Amino acid sequence: MRHKKQKNPSPSGHIRIISGRHRGRKLPVLDSAGLRPTTDRAKETLFNWLQGHIVDAVCLDAFAGSGSLAFEAASRGASKVIACELNSSACRQLKQNVEMLDLSKTISLYEGSAFEIDSVKLAITKPFDIVFVDPPFKQQLLVAFLEHLFKYNMINENTLIYCEHEPDLTIDWAELNLSEVRSARTSGFIYGLYQLER
Repeated sequence: MRHKKQKNPSPSGHIRIISGRHRGRKLPVLDSAGLRPTTDRAKETLFNWLQGHIVDAVCLDAFAGSGSLAFEAASRGASKVIACELNSSACRQLKQNVEMLDLSKTISLYEGSAFEIDSVKLAITKPFDIVFVDPPFKQQLLVAFLEHLFKYNMINENTLIYCEHEPDLTIDWAELNLSEVRSARTSGFIYGLYQLER
């Protein structure tokens, strides 16, 4: 029997903040097509890589979804996290979770396409310290968004860029003028940290 698709999805799962000020907190997330929170294992590996860089960092979570990376960064001491999300239902849930953790001074939400943002709209005066790029798979969004970051000067040689993508996607990082800092793979995805070539 088929079920009618809900017009207003309700929370049906959760994400967990691994460490920092809000360690152990569970936040509700929506059961929504394309919403694929970064796994706890990958998230823990990523933030181990970022150790020494996250405190006081200004971050962009370009395809925030559940907000898993944004909330983890804020919990671990990032000074500012801009979370961009196109899906209005997911954005409402993000807002509720931000309010529940009293993080409105740290996490700013931008409801809309990541491809609409630039430094002026986000009111940033210098490049981001860390950018999380974890777009929906199979939509050719990753490379296109990296090029968008370059075009609008939202990153520089010191910016750490986290990318997560499907295992069958081949990316020529050298052509993008990016070098790998660290990377790992699971059966379901590849993830890594990259920086502009110096």
